[in-house]
Amino acid sequence: MLHEVRIYTANGKLKKLISKNELSQKHWNDFKDLSNDLTIGRFTRGRIPKAVKDVLSQEFPEFKDDSK
Repeated sequence: MLHEVRIYTANGKLKKLISKNELSQKHWNDFKDLSNDLTIGRFTRGRIPKAVKDVLSQEFPEFKDDSK
């Protein structure tokens, strides 16, 4: 369940009010975008995006795939 969000300035004045409908729409749009990009699943064998591979290679260099 989402609630409206109020964003205030440093002076305490209301800067922006984001309605629960606007938050819901943003959430589902982001969810759809992310779910379209993901191909890795528990029961599927998909391709891992290059950006994810690069990040994992930097974090875990000992597991780098040299089979290219």
